Amino acid sequence: MTKQSDYLARDAAKVAKLVKETAESTATALNIQYIQRDIADMKVAIEKLTCSQEGKVESLEKLVYTGMGIAIAFSFGIPIVLKFVFK
Repeated sequence: MTKQSDYLARDAAKVAKLVKETAESTATALNIQYIQRDIADMKVAIEKLTCSQEGKVESLEKLVYTGMGIAIAFSFGIPIVLKFVFK
């Protein structure tokens, strides 16, 4: 091989190495972007889930209070009704 072909081979190797490094850097940057987008999607999903759970908790609280009211009404009302029925 001549000196010129040696220089060309070295330059080609440098270019190949640079192309490889650039491709790896680009792939890493794209992966980071995809991960960031996935994290943002997860944050939105968690916020929606939290909001829907808060509504469910409020409705369950109302249901519990209603049930307690009915139970209290029965506990006071049934003895009074039974007094009148069996008098």
